[in-house]
Amino acid sequence: GSGGGGAGGFLTGSGHSVTISTPYAITVGAGGSGGGPGAKGSNGSSSIFSSFTATGGGGGGSGLGTPGSETGGLSGASGGGSGYPGGNAAGLGTAPQGNNGGSAVSPGSASGGGGGGAGAVGENAAAPVNGARGGNGSSSSISGSSVFYSAGGGSAGGAGGQFGGAFPNPALAPGGGGNAVGSPGGSTNGADNRGGGGGGNYGNTLAPGTPATGFGNSGGKGVVIIRYAGATQKATGGTVTTPS
Repeated sequence: GSGGGGAGGFLTGSGHSVTISTPYAITVGAGGSGGGPGAKGSNGSSSIFSSFTATGGGGGGSGLGTPGSETGGLSGASGGGSGYPGGNAAGLGTAPQGNNGGSAVSPGSASGGGGGGAGAVGENAAAPVNGARGGNGSSSSISGSSVFYSAGGGSAGGAGGQFGGAFPNPALAPGGGGNAVGSPGGSTNGADNRGGGGGGNYGNTLAPGTPATGFGNSGGKGVVIIRYAGATQKATGGTVTTPS
């Protein structure tokens, strides 16, 4: 099965000076696309404000398409998990924005590794049935309430028809879940505005000797949140809220 996508970078800062009535360019990074058999996923793009750059997450490694076509995960803010079978390296994360992806373990596992998250590394695949979980995200209360961002995507599972690794925990959302062989619709995208990694995909039911056909899911786009003191609105553009 294919590896989970790495989460986009989680980056915070405070005390940054801005000037009223001065326009500032803000870039919200897109999530990377999922890979297919023999083709790894792509990295997400970076979210940028002034001197702050949150790097895109690493694409997940491809699962076995034709023999020898499987690949490792790509490096990024958090690394993508490597594809099954093992032997290819997982993607590396970039501290302090994220963590490494997990590895596909061979022999004995038909699952890819989980994508790294901002709060933890992606799991290594350890069993032939279940996929590996993506790494946990990290929380921030900048929006006025505690929200988790940048969780890694779960990998695709192997035999048995069970689902692969899902998001680390619904409360820790936003990484996509992987699926299992025979469950081509079970994998999910990473959550938008949370920078979550996309889930891996195993594809359709396989006959002996038949290559997998599924494509991994896309990562979620990022978000840039700027908070300033006072109840009076001083900026325009984007979505303006007043936390209670």
